[in-house]
Amino acid sequence: MDEPIQRLITQTINAQRDWLSLGFAKAKVISDTRVRRNLRAYGFEWAIHTALASFLLENPTLNLLENMETARITDIRVGEIETIAIGEVEKKYKYDLSFKINDERVIIELNTIQGKEASFIQSDVKKHFPPDSKQYFLVVKYPCDRDGAPNVTGATEIHLEVESISDFRFFLFKKNPS
Repeated sequence: MDEPIQRLITQTINAQRDWLSLGFAKAKVISDTRVRRNLRAYGFEWAIHTALASFLLENPTLNLLENMETARITDIRVGEIETIAIGEVEKKYKYDLSFKINDERVIIELNTIQGKEASFIQSDVKKHFPPDSKQYFLVVKYPCDRDGAPNVTGATEIHLEVESISDFRFFLFKKNPS
């Protein structure tokens, strides 16, 4: 499933490049103001979330498979809460984006970070996920940050062939099997 997800992220970023560039520029203005006031950088997950979800909703079939056959994108869920049974207890979890590619369930959690800070990603990696799903983490780093990919325990980086947008850089991780 890794290659179809790589292709999906690449296609989305390329198709939404202009829109993301505008959104990132607006978010950076807010973030810079907050940082000057010694507050946390302003998150821009909303831009990534909107671009990816709208791209999926507008393109129910995409050439994502190895032989470039068309894949069906169905059951798209944006920020919905789901109940997961953990032993005898049921807990509610909210996933950023969930969908199926040819009936195989995928969940993508989105994070924007500065530096090597991976605490937000780590909390997502530690979430419980439906056992029938593949879990990915799309991380976007701020332009002021020149460090490489963050260190994410419990997940493996998957190389993305995508150019940065206004120096915002993209990294994709897949949750390691438990």
